[in-house]
Amino acid sequence: MSGRRLRWILLALFVAGTVTGMFLEFFFPANDKRDIDISQIERSVQERQLQLNNLLKSLSDDQLNNPRRLWQLMDSVSRTENDVLIFRNNQLIAWSDQRIPVKDLHPVFLMQPFVQLENGYYLTQQIRKDPFLLIGLARIKESYPYQNKYLKDRFLLLSGLSPSVQIVRQKNPAFEPVYGLEGEYLFSLSNLTRSKGNDNVGRYILVAYLIAAFSFWGLMFTWLQRGRGGRRQNLRLLIAVILFMWVSYGLLWHDQMIAFSQMDLFSPIHFAVSDFFPSLGAMFLFSVGVLLLSILFFRFFRWPASFQKMEKGLKLKLLFILNFFAVQAVMLFLLKQVYSLVNHSSGPTVYFKVIELNEIAIVKICILAFLFFSYLLITERVVRLFLFRINRNQLFFLVAIGTLISILLWGGVGYGKNDWGLLFGGIVWFLMVLVKRDFRLHHSYNTFLWLVALFSLFTGMVLIDLSLEKEKSDRELLVENLSFQLLREEDPVAEMYLQDIEKKIMRDAPLRQLLAQTNINQSAIRNHLLKYYFYGYWGRYELQIVPCWPGGNVVFEATGDVTNCYHYFYSLISQQGSTIDGSSHFYYLNNDNGRVSFLGVFRFFEGHPLETTLFIELQSKPYFEGLGYPELLISQKEQDRLKLVEIYSYAKYVDGRLVKRSGEFDYHGNIAQTNLLNESKVFVKDKGYSHLIFRPEPDTVIILSLKDHTVSDIFIAFSVFFIFFFLIGLILVELIQIRSISFSFKFSVQKRIQLSFIGLMLLILLVVAIGTVLYTVNQFKNKHEDLLNDKVQSVLLELESKIGLEGPLDHSSKEYLNYQLQTISNVFLCDINLFGIDGMLLASSRSELFEQGLIGTQMNPSAYYVLAIQAANRFLEEESIGELTYTSYYVPFYNRDDILIGYVNVPYFVANNELKEEVSSVVMTVINFYLLFSFIIMGITVFLSRQITRPLQVLQNKLADLKIDKHNEKIDYHGNDEIGNLVGEYNRMVDELAESAAKLARTERELAWREMARQIAHEIKNPLTPMKLNIQYLQRAWDDKVPDFGAFLKRVSQTLIEQIEKLSSIATEFSHFAKMPAAKRENIDLLEKIRSSVTLFSGVHEVDIHTDFNGLEKLIINADGEQILGVFNNLINNAVQAIPRNMRGIINVSVSVTNGNALVKIKDNGRGIPEEIRDKMFVPNFTTKSAGMGLGLAIVKGTVESVGGKIWFETETGKGTTFFLQLPLVSQS
Repeated sequence: MSGRRLRWILLALFVAGTVTGMFLEFFFPANDKRDIDISQIERSVQERQLQLNNLLKSLSDDQLNNPRRLWQLMDSVSRTENDVLIFRNNQLIAWSDQRIPVKDLHPVFLMQPFVQLENGYYLTQQIRKDPFLLIGLARIKESYPYQNKYLKDRFLLLSGLSPSVQIVRQKNPAFEPVYGLEGEYLFSLSNLTRSKGNDNVGRYILVAYLIAAFSFWGLMFTWLQRGRGGRRQNLRLLIAVILFMWVSYGLLWHDQMIAFSQMDLFSPIHFAVSDFFPSLGAMFLFSVGVLLLSILFFRFFRWPASFQKMEKGLKLKLLFILNFFAVQAVMLFLLKQVYSLVNHSSGPTVYFKVIELNEIAIVKICILAFLFFSYLLITERVVRLFLFRINRNQLFFLVAIGTLISILLWGGVGYGKNDWGLLFGGIVWFLMVLVKRDFRLHHSYNTFLWLVALFSLFTGMVLIDLSLEKEKSDRELLVENLSFQLLREEDPVAEMYLQDIEKKIMRDAPLRQLLAQTNINQSAIRNHLLKYYFYGYWGRYELQIVPCWPGGNVVFEATGDVTNCYHYFYSLISQQGSTIDGSSHFYYLNNDNGRVSFLGVFRFFEGHPLETTLFIELQSKPYFEGLGYPELLISQKEQDRLKLVEIYSYAKYVDGRLVKRSGEFDYHGNIAQTNLLNESKVFVKDKGYSHLIFRPEPDTVIILSLKDHTVSDIFIAFSVFFIFFFLIGLILVELIQIRSISFSFKFSVQKRIQLSFIGLMLLILLVVAIGTVLYTVNQFKNKHEDLLNDKVQSVLLELESKIGLEGPLDHSSKEYLNYQLQTISNVFLCDINLFGIDGMLLASSRSELFEQGLIGTQMNPSAYYVLAIQAANRFLEEESIGELTYTSYYVPFYNRDDILIGYVNVPYFVANNELKEEVSSVVMTVINFYLLFSFIIMGITVFLSRQITRPLQVLQNKLADLKIDKHNEKIDYHGNDEIGNLVGEYNRMVDELAESAAKLARTERELAWREMARQIAHEIKNPLTPMKLNIQYLQRAWDDKVPDFGAFLKRVSQTLIEQIEKLSSIATEFSHFAKMPAAKRENIDLLEKIRSSVTLFSGVHEVDIHTDFNGLEKLIINADGEQILGVFNNLINNAVQAIPRNMRGIINVSVSVTNGNALVKIKDNGRGIPEEIRDKMFVPNFTTKSAGMGLGLAIVKGTVESVGGKIWFETETGKGTTFFLQLPLVSQS
């Protein structure tokens, strides 16, 4: 693709991206207040009503009266978006979804066109087919009494609306009404806004502006490329940098990035530090911009003209030190951004677990990679400027001196306390100065790997250290917050339960009967409370009850003291008690015993002789091991509070005695009294944990512990950085090396072997890794299914022993069944639901799920169909509540007479979390092995490929040095393989070539002497003819006695002398041509010889000589320096002489590198070479000049070809001639 066409394409993309972004930003502002078409919402609602109507009408009488067909239909409907409830005589007999909470609802309530239930809003349609009432439902919006990561309000039917949109039943002029199919009013919508999750406009705007910014960068790149080598290149670079920064800021940073504010990446939740860095997205764009500017600096920054003539000496070394300081300043600036990223991020920046890697984590790693590679590009550019002007040993010494001075000036070895950034920068400089490079100054693959490993190691060290410091700081704040909670022990779940329990206790008639007895049976009351109220979750509390009446006393067993019970308990409440929100009978007791304590006060028969007050004291156990409370039933606020300490273990000691603990660490039951001052904190190490000890009060110690990172964790962190840095660096290197739009993927044999081996092994490892993970997941599921089956069978046996002797189960025994299920649940650590033979819930160990309306009290319709209708012996299926998916197991429950009395359901809430943890553990193990084995494979592959291809490299070098005019050495290789055969053929070719060379040399010598004799004869014959004529003329004049013979003799003699001198000149030139001195070949700087030749002719009048070395500082060839200088002197002299007298001469000398060769172009604007003489330009003795023998270009050609080069020319009559010299370069180290 031509440069002009590319520039037009980039300009078009820039304009298109800018205009598109501005258009979207203007017409679709990012404020979520765009107009919403209420008519479209209404159409969606009416379409769903029509679907429900059609569904209900499709139900036939035969299906309704045939239980098998009816439940088969319910099973199929359960897999659709609509639901059906079927009532007969106002009793629910069939349903398609167990999640609809219809407990205690009369079907008349559901005959409204729109209803609100505990877990959402539903459209309804109904058809009566006596004696059946068919209700069709479609949930419009999920709505829960509280929010958490599983329970989130959201619209289902109207998915484009924000969850904040309120559904209002009453008409209100301020709200948007929605009407049904028949024009009936359904509901109104308030606060109409669109869902952020569905808003892609911000993404489109970002993409448009990014296309514009990258296109503008491409325009600047091509502009600089066109002017490359010019005198004002650095000025053009500065202008390009300023313009790109200005345009990028205008496109992406305007209005504080409000256009992208709806995107998660541009939310301040993840990162924010200033107006310029309001989000992680802003930091990412900044790092990309820094990288792009670094690429421009690397490609186009050149020595200013005033510095190019600077001699090697003290000034040059001081200039190097100043440049070193400038680059180190850049390093400190970039490290500042890294510190900012770590300190102001809400999440981690170093990753010890693979499951922690998400979009945000990848963006952070990319930011780090872009910043560090920017530093590497700037360093490489500066090193290249000095690499051939200062000796490498001196450069090494100067880097060491510069590093030491920068450390002293900065006052530390890095930006922070322990990052060693300046020292790291010095090590990078050492590598850049000392590593091997090819003739184009490019680095080897090994150098790239070393640099990536160095960057990864440094990044890991810095980020781990910063993360630990940040974690310690956060832990010090967290322990204060935790101590506040532990000092005032809280249990919001218990407080929620108590609000419900107190209402039931006040209405409990059997409890009143027990308290009305003359001799109150305290044990019976306690058992009654345990059986009906304080079971399940309350297993973590100790229960103590005290029935008391006016004038009654309470006796303290420890001391024997007696006091009035009313006075004692009410004094306790006044001194330590505080009311619980929403409760009028229970109080929280702040008794400083390190436990959560509640006191309930229930007065019965007040003012009656039988007046009795029941005091219920609940005190948490110091250690509790039982069924945990599911996250589903905890509000988001409480989950956020628990999340703060989920990675920690903590303990509370009162008077040196452990009163509470949580987490994996095994704390001692007692702790020695420490000498810590109040409010003081100290970190200690013990048993692989870091412990923060805090004393908030004189008698209380809080310990907050975090497990230390293992070597495996650190290796994972390093591996993650290495992989991302390697991939990003590889892409960056390829982009920088692209010189045109066309792509070429040509690899050497060694590279093909390496890529083949590595690719094959990585593919095998990838297949093994995927297979391992899939196998693990499958085995885990099978294991848990077997475990669940065993647990269900154990539950069945236990239920049979508890209630198996009972007759048919019904709702009258609900409290008793709940108590039994709670007891069994605590034994087997699982939740249990018991359904009747009609599929309706009888009891549950987790009744709050049903009481709060999160799920209906009916059984899964598919399970009921399989177990009740198809008479299967079990049913296993994935169920969901909100966004929580869990495994649910159903089995029939028979009594001891083998009569079906219900169905047992065990919902396994923890299976998915355990699956994630186990899969994560396997993935981490596989990836650790994968990475380690990958490194080993890469190392072995590189070593073996080099060993395999070493003979090929030797053969390549020998073939490259193979010359017909010199002695060629054979290759000593003893392997009996394909390479050995190839080497044998080479050695045979060397022998044959030597013989052919000898024959050719003899033939060439003979031909050369013949040609030389012919040319000498021709050149001598030319002056001999006039000499002969002159002598004959002189002899005739003598014979004729010509007057004034002396003058005539003198004139003839002068002519003869001139012809003799011409013969002498001819002899001399042929002597020089035949006997050129032997070349003294050595490594010389080609550019230095060109500069010398240009300087020699720079004073020629009316001729301007320009040079363009394309940024090359030095090119080494192996040749005779004097002969090469003579080549350029001859060619430039010819160019000068080819320019007409009345024209201003322009000679351009340019140098470039292609495929390991230097290509020199010498172009003039002279007459050009006529077509009829172009084939004779390099023939000896051919010339178009009036003087000389025409041997100059022949000598030039001989010199060029003697070093393995080529010479040719292109010419156009009247416009000028260009001579091309291709000379092989010498690889440098």
